[in-house]
Amino acid sequence: MAIAGKKSRVKIPGTGIAMGSPEACTQIGTSDNYKITDRSKILWDREETVSVFENGSPATTGYTVDYLTGVIKFSSTPTTPVTVQATYRPSSFITWAKTFSFSASTDMLDTTNFKSTAVDSFRREIEGLSEVTGTVGGFHDATDNLSDLLLSGDNLILIWIPNKDGSSVYYIEAKIESEDINTDVESLVMDDLNFSSIYALEKEPA
Repeated sequence: MAIAGKKSRVKIPGTGIAMGSPEACTQIGTSDNYKITDRSKILWDREETVSVFENGSPATTGYTVDYLTGVIKFSSTPTTPVTVQATYRPSSFITWAKTFSFSASTDMLDTTNFKSTAVDSFRREIEGLSEVTGTVGGFHDATDNLSDLLLSGDNLILIWIPNKDGSSVYYIEAKIESEDINTDVESLVMDDLNFSSIYALEKEPA
């Protein structure tokens, strides 16, 4: 089904809030992965401790944490109920955003050798490093102070919602590579932030 671009939203997270007590988690399908039930409390701060509990007891090993989407991935079936306590970052809309684009790519490394070319003339390749690059642009608003992120080197987390019903949400944690501000006498001042991911592109779990 086609989606009108005007329904898109772009958000960024704000200051972290520590959870006062462990929060409930919900199993994702039939997997051993669990997501925090309250989806307003995702985007966990990587600099703060994430505590995971199985039936009230601390789980110290056997899992990995997806900080962007609030998901805990267990290596084996956990003892339920699963709860989590972390510092989350509530998100808000970038009010000035007008355009958003990103591209995901993977380097393909050539492993062709004389043995393979003796069989046929096709290249042999394996996957190398991946990255997501893109641009968020719109009306320049000095009050947003996003230019400070470029100078500080801090990470920028972008949340792209293609459809306003929230049925599909993408999360990108990135560094700002450059900022382009432009205008002319007949136009508004426009601002483009060009970014490159430092962590994987994540999508809201079903």
